[in-house]
Amino acid sequence: MYKFKVLMFTTALFFVNVNAYAELIFSAPPRGSEAEERATYEPLAQSMSAVIGEQVRYAYPRGFLDYSVNMQKGNYDIVFDGPHFAQWRVTNLHHTILVNLPENLQFLVVAPKTQTNFNSLHDLIYATVCAQMTPQLGTLMLLRNYYERAVEPQLRLVRGEERVLSDFTAGECAAAVLRDKRFYKMSDAERANYKIIYTSTVAPNDAITVNQKITPEQRKALIALLTDPAAMKVAARIFDRFSRNAVVFHQVDASQYTGLDQLLLLAFGWDTNKIDINKTANAAGK
Repeated sequence: MYKFKVLMFTTALFFVNVNAYAELIFSAPPRGSEAEERATYEPLAQSMSAVIGEQVRYAYPRGFLDYSVNMQKGNYDIVFDGPHFAQWRVTNLHHTILVNLPENLQFLVVAPKTQTNFNSLHDLIYATVCAQMTPQLGTLMLLRNYYERAVEPQLRLVRGEERVLSDFTAGECAAAVLRDKRFYKMSDAERANYKIIYTSTVAPNDAITVNQKITPEQRKALIALLTDPAAMKVAARIFDRFSRNAVVFHQVDASQYTGLDQLLLLAFGWDTNKIDINKTANAAGK
């Protein structure tokens, strides 16, 4: 009897410990220092924990490669990132898109008006174009217009849109890929120096996806949380960084994301076996 009681106590203790340490992992691409990223995302993770009754822990990736590898391996249960990544998880990891940021994404390729030889994407073949490092969405939307790597622009890839703009205005590139909102933030006098030679198709904004560990009831609770203005004060740093007019996330039509994962064929390190380049232009144009 004594041995039986000891066995029962040990078994009960094992299950208590498993439950105590069970947690869901939330992450996003690293764009700042660890302190900055934790200040941005940990309040949201804590709010998620409260509404779904399970511990949600924010995991800080130590670089974009670390983030990409862990994301592709399915090590993250809840993820906030760009639309092409969100759809990749839907296609390959059976994630569900819950909510997204308001406003759509659109990108421009701009060139100085003095560059009379650059008036179309074809003119940019072999020319230097300033852009953000792949797999950034705007860069991939440019590259999808070129179906041969041998006949595409020479990309000067940097981190961050402000660096793209500074290198471009310093004359380091013949053209640059910018988000439309960033271009129109320039003064009229500044914009007068440039011409738009390409406007990308419109894409939905960054989204939050969840995997199948999150139950339907928990998904409903998360959507209610993420669309509540009072509750989303904890996400103020996220909105300030990505969508300054936002006060909540929006419920999303997931069909808007269909096919955007195809763009990742153009980036190194993604599962090309599951991506059909022939679908890219049609899907991204929806």
